[in-house]
Amino acid sequence: MLNEMEPDEHAHNRASLAGPSARSRNNHLKHQHILAVARDLFFANGFSATSMEAVAKEAAVGKATLYEMFPNKIELLRAIITIELDKRADRMVFDEISPGHLRAALARFAHALIDLLLSAQNVAIYRIVSSEAPRHPELGRFFYENGPARAIGLLADYLTTVMEKGLLQHGNPRLVAAQFIGLIRADMQTRSLFGVDEDILRTERVLIVESGVDVFLRAYAR
Repeated sequence: MLNEMEPDEHAHNRASLAGPSARSRNNHLKHQHILAVARDLFFANGFSATSMEAVAKEAAVGKATLYEMFPNKIELLRAIITIELDKRADRMVFDEISPGHLRAALARFAHALIDLLLSAQNVAIYRIVSSEAPRHPELGRFFYENGPARAIGLLADYLTTVMEKGLLQHGNPRLVAAQFIGLIRADMQTRSLFGVDEDILRTERVLIVESGVDVFLRAYAR
């Protein structure tokens, strides 16, 4: 009977009548809706306290549909992490490489990275991954490779070119990149993760980042 269908079956049937393109568009929208709902539930209630059944109910889709798109909760979280990191990665870019642009390029990267690290979404993801990594080490590795290691890699590629041009002292680019990130991050991410001095963070973050860039250049600039 019609009224016995699961919530998403009606939409599926309507899309089926409209043709392949409509079905594809409907599936994409449903996929995005599920991710948005799951993200909000994970961030609000935590990963362990949120079940796949709760996600299906809140998203108004059948459990079969949810499991077809995301076989388990870890895969659902991985998809959310990928989206959240990709949304901000395009801000961490470099262009000019010259003595006059070096500091500006490093500062622009630094502020973009700190904006990412201190964002509410990233803080929530860090907290979830930190709590789940002991039980799901593959999740911890996935987040590290697509988050921190990705940022280090982007910066290391830039620093390699800068070193080759003689603007910075030669060194291991990935190590130097990690040192730069440590300087501009200071203890801000730790304070943010624990909810400590958040008002102070908002007023001090520019000073901390700019100071970190200056310390780095004093150590490495030629």
